[in-house]
Formats: sequence, C-alpha cells, structure tokens
Amino acid sequence: MQETSNSVAGTDPKRQLASLKFQKATAKLYEDLIRATHDARDKQNNEGIHAAGAYMRRTADAVIERFQTIEDLFEANYLSGYKHQPMSDEDNAWLREQAAAIVDAELKRVQALIEQLCSSFTGGSAQQYAKYVSAAESEAALLRARVENGITICVLEHQAARPKENGSPAKWDVFISHASEDKSYVDVLVQKLTEAGIRVWFDRTAIDWGSDIRITIDHGLKNCTYGIVVFSKAFLAQKKWTEYELSGLFALEEPGRTRILPIWHGVTEEEMKAYSPAFSLRLAKASSRDSYQDIVASVKTMVEKAANPEAEPNLLKGTPYPKREHLGPAAADARYEMIGKPEPLVSFIVRTVTDGSGDYLLERWVGTPLEMSEVFRGTREEVALRYVTADKEMQLKGYSRRGNLVADQAFNLS
Repeated sequence: MQETSNSVAGTDPKRQLASLKFQKATAKLYEDLIRATHDARDKQNNEGIHAAGAYMRRTADAVIERFQTIEDLFEANYLSGYKHQPMSDEDNAWLREQAAAIVDAELKRVQALIEQLCSSFTGGSAQQYAKYVSAAESEAALLRARVENGITICVLEHQAARPKENGSPAKWDVFISHASEDKSYVDVLVQKLTEAGIRVWFDRTAIDWGSDIRITIDHGLKNCTYGIVVFSKAFLAQKKWTEYELSGLFALEEPGRTRILPIWHGVTEEEMKAYSPAFSLRLAKASSRDSYQDIVASVKTMVEKAANPEAEPNLLKGTPYPKREHLGPAAADARYEMIGKPEPLVSFIVRTVTDGSGDYLLERWVGTPLEMSEVFRGTREEVALRYVTADKEMQLKGYSRRGNLVADQAFNLS
C-alpha cells in the first residue's frame, strides 16, 4: 500500500512483517469493497433508476466505514508487536510516521472509490460526490486521532507497568501543558496555583538537567488529576512536545472522567475549530476574560471534588435529589438514538438549582419510557464540561443526536 519513509523498516524484520501483514489485510478489504460496489451497481441496473439513490448511499456508507476497520487492522498488525515489550523512541516515531502515511493513503483510496461510485451509478452528481468526500475526510481526521491515541496509550501502558522506584511516585493536582512562547502568562498562573496549595507539574521545575524528557512527561501525565492546556497561537502550531502532552491527556480520559481543562490564550473560536473541532466545543477559560484568581478558584474546587468522589451526587448511589421546589427551568437538553439498532433511547437534561447554591444538575435518562439513571450536581462550568463530554461519548458510540434545546449558551452543543 504505502511505502515507509523510514529505511530501517526494510532491514528490521519486525517492522517489515508488520507492514506486509497490514498490506495484505487492507488489500483483501479493498477487493471486497470493489466487489460490493460492482454488485450494488448491477442490482441498481436491474431494478431501474428509482433504486440508484438507495444503492449509492448504502455503498458510500460502506466505503466510509472502511476507516473504522483500518484502525483495528493497524492495532492488530502494528501495535500488537509492542503489547508485551517496551517501545523505544525510534519505534514510537516510526509508528506515528506509518500511521500518518496510512491515513493519507486510505483517504486517497476512498476518494477514488467514491469518484468511481458517483460516475457508475445513474443519477450520480457533483453535489453527492462532494458530500461523500467531505464525510470521508471527517472520518479520516477521526481515524488519525484514534490511531495516534492508540500509540500513546500503548506507550503509557508500558510506563504504568514499570516497577515503581523506592517510595510512592509523586502526585500532582494539575499538569500544565503550554508552548514555551507563553511562559510569561504561565509562570504567573503556576505561582498563583502553588500559592493556593495546588500541586503543579511544571516543566521548568519537574524536568532536571540530563533527564529523559519523554519519560519525565509520561510520569507527570500518569500521576496528575487534571491537565491544564493553554491553547495559544504558538500551541496551535502543533509542536512536538505540546502535541505529545495533549495526546497523552486525551488518551487518559475516560467516560465521565474529564482530565483536560482548556484555557484559550489569545486564540479565537475559529482558530480552535480549525485546530480541533472537538476541543473547540469544550467549555474553556479565557485569559482575556477570566482572572488568575477565577481560574485558581475553579481548579481548587474541581481538585477537591476529585479527591472526594463519594461526595458527588449519583442516584445510583442513593444520593438525595433536590426538592422539587428547588428545581429551576431547564438550561438545556439533548436526545440520542441509535439508528438501525435496538439500543435504548438516551436523554441528557441540564437543570438549574434554586436553593441558593448556584449549582446545576445533569440528569441522564435511559429507555422507553425514559427513566432517570444518574444525576451529577456541580457548578455551571463542571456540568457544562460533563454535558459536552457526554455528547461526544454518545456520538463516538454511534448514537445520533436528534434534538438539542438550549436556554443557556454554556450548554450549546452546535
């Protein structure tokens, strides 16, 4: 398929075997897709022009879904060789290089298939071609992120499995990820956080002369509660270490467990969307709007709650629900369903609490009829973070959002 740009792959048996096995698996997948396209075209020709649209959509969906299979093949043929042995810096770089080349090559293949598809079926148009190509490009971007995260997870798993050194490893409340050009802003932020008793992993104090930078960063990522990411124009330039840190933090996030706390420092919403549509949707602090004191106060609250998770209200744990008279109007709600599969309906509702606390509730309703399964209570910022994260998780599971009522723009999912 793609030629490796690393000459070592030609002499390293392990890398050569991984590349050959991957090429064989994707070639078979490619042949099956071509065969399916031909079969669909023949059926459309037999049934007439009225069937063209349905067959074209069905075949285009199969072509685009190819990307999800590519991720599994990459893990099976490339990453499997590193499941039980350490990954060197050279291996790490080679895998990421291979991943980028694979995604680019697969996107070109899919674009060629879509072009053939639109020219083969009766009624194919330039508008349909553009629509399917756009969908393929979006799926390719997601594939690139998933594969990169898979590599990062593999690295971190090996780091986590290493025997601990004498004594317990250090723990940090927050890990600060930033571009060196933003030191003047970050230095003050670190000072304010430290003065508030928050334990901060900061490169200037954590990385000693002669230290292995990657290992030191991995240690900080694994042992932090949250990661504050200062998104700036310098950060969006996609530098080596900032991208590594962000990928590591993202890989460590789990459903219902947010790690990344974004700060926008001199960037616009449009610039964030161009860099990462997903991160542009997260509720963020902004250096132009939020003071150091505001940021420190929010971090302190979140760290304290993370240290005492049993204090978080959850109906499944029997935590008392606010009285009805203390429930204000809904600030937002979103409904989800799985098209074509018998999965239960899911709805998330954000409500205000009027008992003087200023808190919000995030309710999760499941089933038909809908029944409340869980509730989280927190500040407006905390609930907004959970709401946006829940939306992304539902879509990654294959659910489609079928409605989104917004009364408070902090909970806008569009």
